[in-house]
Amino acid sequence: MADRIAVLYLGRVVEEGPHVVGCVGCALHEGVAELKKLYLDAAMRGRGLGRDLIALVEEIGSERPLVLVVEDIHWAEDDLLELLERVVREARAPAVVLSTSRPGLLERRSSWASGLRNTTTIWLEPLPAQATSRMLDELLGVELSPELRDLVVARAEGNPFFVEEIVAALV
Repeated sequence: MADRIAVLYLGRVVEEGPHVVGCVGCALHEGVAELKKLYLDAAMRGRGLGRDLIALVEEIGSERPLVLVVEDIHWAEDDLLELLERVVREARAPAVVLSTSRPGLLERRSSWASGLRNTTTIWLEPLPAQATSRMLDELLGVELSPELRDLVVARAEGNPFFVEEIVAALV
């Protein structure tokens, strides 16, 4: 199935394979300047980055279904959020825009993607303390002292990525 679906990352490429067709920019929190440069270059050519990205999505989508992956959009500036909304609104291709964000995005911009056709928000709640503890056991393979376990569980705030990062720092 992966060879029948194209994946285009707006941000850093997290995996490679025949289904990955490209990468636009780099990680949003690291690459806002690069994305602004792309936007300014497009504007100076008399075109908008939006039109260029829509054309790219439609071109890839004419060959096979496309997943446009955008990570950590809570770091994105409003111009980029508007660009993504425009792609969803205007691109005519079999495409899915998949984005990840912390809840802060909706606190900052409560209307994000509202009113757009076929949009869905999936909330992932933080891991409960017991699940975080189990994850620690699986990652470490050793028993932690109750004090250290409680500290890691509290600091991770139920975020599995933070658990892995804390464990990596401890090991």
